[in-house]
Amino acid sequence: MTALWRRGEIRDAFWALLFAVWCVAWVAGLVAATQGAPDVVSVQGNTGLRQTVATLIPLPYGVALFAWGVIAFVVMWGLLRLRRWLDPQGQCMASIRWSLSSKAFNLAVMVAVVTVSLIAVVGTSETLQAWLGHVSPEAVRFLVSWWFLLQLIAYALFLIPVLMCLLNPHTLARDRLERWWRPFWPGVAASAVAIACWGVIPVLAEYLLDASLDWTHAWLLIPLLALNYLLASASDLVAFAGWFSMRRTRHALALAARLFRWSTVRAYLGFDLVIVVATIVIAVPVLLLSAFTLYVVPQYDDWQEARMVDMPTAYDTLTSALRAMSESLDWMLPGLTVLGVYLVIARGRLLYRLVEPDLPPSADAVAR
Repeated sequence: MTALWRRGEIRDAFWALLFAVWCVAWVAGLVAATQGAPDVVSVQGNTGLRQTVATLIPLPYGVALFAWGVIAFVVMWGLLRLRRWLDPQGQCMASIRWSLSSKAFNLAVMVAVVTVSLIAVVGTSETLQAWLGHVSPEAVRFLVSWWFLLQLIAYALFLIPVLMCLLNPHTLARDRLERWWRPFWPGVAASAVAIACWGVIPVLAEYLLDASLDWTHAWLLIPLLALNYLLASASDLVAFAGWFSMRRTRHALALAARLFRWSTVRAYLGFDLVIVVATIVIAVPVLLLSAFTLYVVPQYDDWQEARMVDMPTAYDTLTSALRAMSESLDWMLPGLTVLGVYLVIARGRLLYRLVEPDLPPSADAVAR
């Protein structure tokens, strides 16, 4: 056990080190892209953002970069150690790998994303709107006014049957994600509870959070967010209890008791922590590039237009890539939807495996 624990600790330290390098590389890359341009703050020198970092942080550039890497390492190492404590057997990552185990499902998802994206592009096409304007001006006004709502309805109509298939307990019980196209009806009561817990309660919780949040009392933000998370997590577990109960109320109550045990809640928290870690890894470049686009690019673009500076090639390449990325945000909604589907599958698999011994014997026999 000691050797395994040490190997796990070394592995966590390795991934934390990679994350630190990831964070340092993004900052160093942005600084290098502006090398040869004047400082944004003092409008002096030719070291670009390197001088800006030295102006904002009372440390030499190299020391500041090293300190940034150390902070990133400590934060990620602590999160990874916490994840290992919450999920010592690696059930969360196993459930995520299980959700990716079907080549047929992955191909179907890819085709669906491409189809939906093409429909979105065609639907917002000026050529199509001009053609429809000659045929039916009312249709064009309807599409322009209600396009976003129509997209949300289409996604809802897509997600409801998909989740009823993918959260089928008979499918979740398999060693691989197979027969994922077979639907499962949990019953009227369980469906009503699921709609309330997965749809109504989170929306109401977000509304109450926004309504009660007062920035003059910013210290209440963390307790309110924690309360919101606890409410959403409890609703999620209640919904899964009804979903897995095979339309039997007494089994739903027993499963709810099983899901609210510490061993299950601990794995649930471990799964969320995996999502948090992945989000932090993605958020680092997103936040840095967003700050770069908002505060740095406009200043340098104004100087370029006024012929005050001649920006390096690396800067022009980076800004061109950022503009291309901003024009392709139509893929964000399909991408987030797909990510949400996989995470729901993985969470369903994790919770089902944890409560499988408490399921009705008949359902367990059918599942196997």
